[in-house]
Amino acid sequence: MVLLHDDTKYERKSFSDEEELEDVLEKYSDEIFGEASIFLNLKKKLRSKFDGLNTIPDGFLLDLSDPSNPVFYLVEVELARHRLDHIAPQLVKFAMAFNSNKNTIKKVFYENISRDGKDLIKRTVKESGEVFDSKRHLLDEAIVNRDEAVILMPIDREPSFLEEVEGYTQIDFKPLEVGVFESSDSDNEDEILSFTPLFEREGEPSTDVGTSYKFKISDVEEIGISREEFDEKHDISKYVQGFTFVRDEEGEPEKIVFQWYPNRVERHIEEKVEEGETLVGTSQPVNPSSYKEGMEVILGETTQDKDTGERKENPKYRLKGKLKEIYKISGDTKTKIFPK
Repeated sequence: MVLLHDDTKYERKSFSDEEELEDVLEKYSDEIFGEASIFLNLKKKLRSKFDGLNTIPDGFLLDLSDPSNPVFYLVEVELARHRLDHIAPQLVKFAMAFNSNKNTIKKVFYENISRDGKDLIKRTVKESGEVFDSKRHLLDEAIVNRDEAVILMPIDREPSFLEEVEGYTQIDFKPLEVGVFESSDSDNEDEILSFTPLFEREGEPSTDVGTSYKFKISDVEEIGISREEFDEKHDISKYVQGFTFVRDEEGEPEKIVFQWYPNRVERHIEEKVEEGETLVGTSQPVNPSSYKEGMEVILGETTQDKDTGERKENPKYRLKGKLKEIYKISGDTKTKIFPK
């Protein structure tokens, strides 16, 4: 590709190494990631408990463009000339390290961001409509309570094999093509930056959730288990909202827990349970390898109902069933990802 501006040709720059692209991200972070995001160009060593290996992401990014649904990314900068057998293992290592270091990542991220970044998180808490009651609550939801890592991959060109990477790894990652074009005139040091803004925050947050996941549940029955007692027994954080796991002594997922606003739970029970089956969903990243057929799935109520503005006293878990299938929904495309 060649760009033409004022009779001057600009040709795409070839980066000599990943650090050159990292410098571009640092310089233009507000334009590329959006002003409602916090980018931290910090290389922090993470150790995976699964294989004991260390890995170092190129940075961290917190997207606050939707105040009620913050998304945290590990950032891994790549060059298109790297091959599939280099990129895919990197993603796997980062995903494994994320699951072993969530609390450490949250602590390091918050301690290293600027005062402006901390103020942005504080404002987002207020704008969330009582979805979050503190900065800690927001960061817990964005990082600690996430099922799996989301990896952002800034790359100088988007190679055709990236679709294969997603198929091989089953890891949620987002490529972000960033190109720099230099003047063909040696006396002209101007550059043109080419990218698609990752996040834009103008007016009300979009209601389009992008990719979501639907869990098909069988053997559904109504229950009435106290959330307070269940959460205490299974060590579920009071800050969890939306989706989490009950884990066994080895840390492996044992039960799947959804928490929705009370009025939505009530409506779901009345309208969406048919012949002992139903669908429940989440927009959080889902890794099919975390699930087993027949796993118990539980749907309960949150304490605060954002839809009605009312507080639910003594919220309960209202439905339980067994996991049958999981579907990934992207726009009009529905793909079965579990079981294979």
